Amino acid sequence: MTGPPVETTYGPMLGGDGRPGRLWALLPRELAAVFRPRLLDVADEVLREIQRTIPDYARPLDGAFGKALRAGVQAAILQFIDRIAASGPVPDDRRKLFVGLGVHELAQGRNLDVLQAAYRVGARVTWRRMAEVGTRAGVPSATLCLLAEAIFAYI
Repeated sequence: MTGPPVETTYGPMLGGDGRPGRLWALLPRELAAVFRPRLLDVADEVLREIQRTIPDYARPLDGAFGKALRAGVQAAILQFIDRIAASGPVPDDRRKLFVGLGVHELAQGRNLDVLQAAYRVGARVTWRRMAEVGTRAGVPSATLCLLAEAIFAYI
């Protein structure tokens, strides 16, 4: 489905192809430095919430699966922060990891709905923590709104 850019008070954010337009450029690069130190804490919280809310993942994170899931969560958050720092897309060598997670899900006989649910949980927890950290750091609410929009665009 294509159409005209979505207009907000900040101007066109998404082009007709649904890709983020000016959104990343509107986020101050300094936000990356605010959030980067919390990356591992946020990733651990995301993993706990995924295990708590998604029955298929409510198991010990041992072995290859646990290692891949932990790496995937950390990589996703890091890539998001890197995009803020770069004001847009960054070279992505993490694609292989995410494809591997999908392949693992299929090999386990699950469709990708479970993995998509995990992504949504991760986005929700990440937003909650970034909003909290950003508020404490004095990030303006309008910027936090852009950050939320960026999370939705990213996922």
